[in-house]
Amino acid sequence: MKRMTKICAVAASLLALASCSNKVEFVRSAFVSSDVKALEVGENAGKISIGISAYNITSPTTVTFSIAGTAQAGTDYRLASGADGVLTFTESGTQNIEFDIIDRGIELQGDRTILLALTSVSEGVDLGAITYCTVTISDVVIIDWNFLEGTWTATDYYESGDRTEDDPYEVEIKKVDDTTCELYNLWNGEMTLTGTVDFETKTIKFDPKQTVWDASAYGYGNLWLIGYEGGWGYNPVYATMSGAGVSLRNWGLLITDGQYAGYVWDDPYRTQMKKNN
Repeated sequence: MKRMTKICAVAASLLALASCSNKVEFVRSAFVSSDVKALEVGENAGKISIGISAYNITSPTTVTFSIAGTAQAGTDYRLASGADGVLTFTESGTQNIEFDIIDRGIELQGDRTILLALTSVSEGVDLGAITYCTVTISDVVIIDWNFLEGTWTATDYYESGDRTEDDPYEVEIKKVDDTTCELYNLWNGEMTLTGTVDFETKTIKFDPKQTVWDASAYGYGNLWLIGYEGGWGYNPVYATMSGAGVSLRNWGLLITDGQYAGYVWDDPYRTQMKKNN
């Protein structure tokens, strides 16, 4: 009985739909969209393409786009197609905006971005869900002794992010043996620090209590290197090596003589080093 009731109910519904004079129509709007929202490529990628697709086009359609970001045209990339910032579609389909990515070799730049944004389309056509694509160009650098040895320009910051009052200065990194390096002139102190190098983890470990600056003439004795790991202590200080350079973080100076012996000179520092070409 339940089965018969269900069949009768379905039949009644079909008859009601057949007697209805209203017709269901599906509207197919015309729109343009980027095929992807984000790409990440190495600076040795060569030519890359970003697909821009037009859907349900019934008349010639013009699409304009803009390019921004931290990457510099002519230095980090060249626009290989669509140089005027305009694409024209005569029918539905996909066109590519192509970039030639420039390999800058051992020059350290860090990651850079290209922001491609669709800005307008012809009247009667909409912008789709993806209106931009961010291309991240990764700095491809082999981290080895060729990378590490040499002269670097160092800039000191407080760990909070503010610049210190000092201007950038030069430091020098030398190889001692396969796992050891020397860092000369940190904090413009004209002293040499010894570090343990690990290219696998891309880190350099500097043991504490090494003299960064001799402040004996001012009554402070030697200023020792110490690390800040949730609090001051005789902690090692670590530097990380990457395409952006060498970054020494969470370090400070311990006063060893005079009335302020045992005090830390200032807030925690970080030092960013960029290799001189």
